[in-house]
Amino acid sequence: MRVNILSPEKVRCGISDYSDNLANALNAIGGVEARMVDNQLTIQPFRTGNFASLAEKAAQGCDVLHVQHEWGLFGLYGVGSIFFYRELARRARVPVVATIHEMTTFCGASTPVRKGRERVGFSFLLPAVDEFIVHNRASRDALSEYTKKPIHVFPIGIKEDAQFLDSRECKRKLGLDGKRVLAIFGFIKSHKGYETAIELVERLGDDCILLIAGAPQTKRDEAYWSSLSGKIKDKKNIRYLGFVKNEDIPTVFNAADIFLYPYKRVTASAALAEAMAYKKPCLCSRIPPFKEVEDAYGSVKTFGTVDEAALIVRFLFDEPGSMEELESKVKKYYSFSKWSSVAEMHAKLYSDLLSRRK
Repeated sequence: MRVNILSPEKVRCGISDYSDNLANALNAIGGVEARMVDNQLTIQPFRTGNFASLAEKAAQGCDVLHVQHEWGLFGLYGVGSIFFYRELARRARVPVVATIHEMTTFCGASTPVRKGRERVGFSFLLPAVDEFIVHNRASRDALSEYTKKPIHVFPIGIKEDAQFLDSRECKRKLGLDGKRVLAIFGFIKSHKGYETAIELVERLGDDCILLIAGAPQTKRDEAYWSSLSGKIKDKKNIRYLGFVKNEDIPTVFNAADIFLYPYKRVTASAALAEAMAYKKPCLCSRIPPFKEVEDAYGSVKTFGTVDEAALIVRFLFDEPGSMEELESKVKKYYSFSKWSSVAEMHAKLYSDLLSRRK
């Protein structure tokens, strides 16, 4: 079974990395030959004819086309999606699956422009796609307002080759000897709630430190970080690492005791999946995607206020066995969501879809 996967061009982008990981996992399980469709069009947002030709190219030489949908894939404001999906509906002779990585109406970033883009974009997307994948039930509910076509809920895959190192040695390398380390990892963006993490660590003892591992991705992100960095530069309980190279990621994850996700909004978090790969306890804001994981697996703790978050952190650090209990639940979630399991889910979807098309 041959599957073409179309995603944003290869840039520092979570969806692009996700797509590569999915293709590798599908190829590893056997029975599926997955390949990435070459795409360099996101840097040419107004050359709409190219998006139409991309639709034709993407569906060639495969049994199933899988689009990793993100509006940025189609240039400024997603204008190219109109031409891409219109042409795909006309020309595709194979089943089309689309993973919707972010539902604007659900994730809390809705503005009149974004809502309008979503309504117009979906009017062209829906006729071209046979089945959909989202990452949580809340996204499924939001998407179901647009379509009655099948919608599957698959988690973001968790990598299976995490490198486990001695925690004390990793802390020593980062100059964090003897510290209880709370960490935030990933691109710095305003919706990720760094202010909450800073306020949280201020309420904990001197033995706790906040490790910020990541860098701004866009000019807007840089402006946001600039507004915060001046406030924390002299604080001894906050350490900023900046962008972390791939080879240094294991050191950061093994040094941390708890990972923080105080997000204001999110559809799904690849950074959370990374922490799960290292079997680390995670403390998340109580928003639907995180609450869904907590309710189903107990593999994260969620909080509503900074005071509540501080109580949870103190409990995990001070109550004997509490950290180990949470880590055991993380391991159960890992077995369900590791990339090989997620690849099997996709392979079954593709196979079932092909069977129904015969």
